Amino acid sequence: MGAERGLRLACPDCKMRIQGSVCLQFIDIEVNSVVQKGDPLWLNCTFDQESDDLYSVKWYKNSVEFYRYLPKEQPQAQSYDQPGVYIDMAKSSVGHVFLYKTDLESEGMYRCEVSAEAPSFQTERAEKELHIYVLPKEKPTVTGTRDHYNIGDFVNVTCIAEPSKPPASLKWYVNDKK
Repeated sequence: MGAERGLRLACPDCKMRIQGSVCLQFIDIEVNSVVQKGDPLWLNCTFDQESDDLYSVKWYKNSVEFYRYLPKEQPQAQSYDQPGVYIDMAKSSVGHVFLYKTDLESEGMYRCEVSAEAPSFQTERAEKELHIYVLPKEKPTVTGTRDHYNIGDFVNVTCIAEPSKPPASLKWYVNDKK
């Protein structure tokens, strides 16, 4: 499952800037829209600073900040605990955050926010939704069957599927007919 193509946002106040000067441009946000529970995940935020200096790159899940990168501070990168967000700080930097695992609480709306330093303080942002899927651990089991049935026999069988998200859709077929 590849990352979906992101958004391109324009810098609304660039026209008011000094001739020849350009400002921060948001290029792309990459967040896989679907991830299987337990899988790692890269969150990528691509931008072009143009002539602006970078002030910060921040990541949010459901409007709550969980990661920030400020190049002029020490340490430059900081993370904040949030359920379902498992950051590998050694692999994360600037606009790229690595989640070493995911669970059901990882699901949500992820937003990247990039801000330029003074004098523009230009801020651009984009977001993508992440869904977590859980596959059943085993095949469905059918109980109550017999080796042979006669025409007119009452058939009472049960099919049970392991927990999954979304829930499994079970269908019965008799002689290859639904």
